[in-house]
Amino acid sequence: MPPREARVDPPAASDPSEAPAPIATPSHAAAVQRPLLDAPPVHAGRPVRAAAGPIVEMGSSLFERANAERRSGRALSAISLYEELQKRYPQSDEARISRVSLGRLLLDRGMWSEADAQFEGYLAASGSGTLAPEALYGKALSLEGLGRRDEARLAWDRLLARFPDSVYSGPARQRLETIR
Repeated sequence: MPPREARVDPPAASDPSEAPAPIATPSHAAAVQRPLLDAPPVHAGRPVRAAAGPIVEMGSSLFERANAERRSGRALSAISLYEELQKRYPQSDEARISRVSLGRLLLDRGMWSEADAQFEGYLAASGSGTLAPEALYGKALSLEGLGRRDEARLAWDRLLARFPDSVYSGPARQRLETIR
């Protein structure tokens, strides 16, 4: 579903003629409550956690930027952005989903252990999620790259058992023939 356009009114200025004109932004941006430079609210001497809106918006923004970098062939920049997303917003849906994209980029660089950790992280959080077949495929490849053939065979078998009709089933069968 494409994002809806929402109108976000700027903070009120002391003189109405000084207020900038409202701009149209995606609806999730409406949750941002104050500029990033403002200090967080304080309650009893301790910072109060900001509402979920700004976290979702910022996580979403990082995710979109990382995906754009990946699609444009700027893999190192995409890797950096995915890692930043996972570090800053580890519990967000975007961070969870980014594990598969980041894992794939790491596989392409022969970073088997790091790729495996990304795929395993996705599978642990979303074992039956939409990207599970791709995560299992990546996990099996990373295990092969690490020389862990027995575990790779199990991952290929798991992929075929759980998703026999996925686009990854043909390559999984071929890999199993090769490593048996």
